Amino acid sequence: MYLIGICSIVSLAIFFERFFYLKKTESDDRTFFGNLYKKLESDNIPDAIHLCDHSKGILSADILKPALMKANSSRSELKEYVGEAVSREIPKLESKIPVLGTIASIAPLLGLLGTVLGMINTISAYEQELSILKSSTAGLQTTSSLLNGIWSALITTAAGLIVAIPSLSAYNYLVTKVNNLIELTRAKANDIIELVIIKSSS
Repeated sequence: MYLIGICSIVSLAIFFERFFYLKKTESDDRTFFGNLYKKLESDNIPDAIHLCDHSKGILSADILKPALMKANSSRSELKEYVGEAVSREIPKLESKIPVLGTIASIAPLLGLLGTVLGMINTISAYEQELSILKSSTAGLQTTSSLLNGIWSALITTAAGLIVAIPSLSAYNYLVTKVNNLIELTRAKANDIIELVIIKSSS
């Protein structure tokens, strides 16, 4: 039960940390793209690079800076720069999320293990009590003790499932959130590339 309790605390901590991190990343990206479009509409690529330098740590800034620094490259090269930058940023977005998947997998197993050990202890104690039974009253007390032992043992399985189900849901939610954020950022980055190409050729 202690291990299951620790798993639940870790799971909650990771979910809320990643949730607010991704939410802030989305907000920062919206602000950055708005400012970047203004720079590029003014045909000011040096200022756009300067904006990336001052926005270090913002997802879209770190993704677009390599392409902006080589704005005279071909479309395919610019997209390759963006693709490489996205690949570098993905591990940062996915950080800690796999732990949720691990917790979702092991929590039921920990619960099952607790149940098995509890049943073993209960049956062992029941056998010892059977050897000293003297009356029907004692028999009723022993039966009640056995049922209480089984009930206590099954609690660990329930606890494991109670931790695993929300952890799995949180894992799937965050993975989907990360994938959507990556695709949205990639799409916006491609729009920026097209704008850079147009400005460079005009």
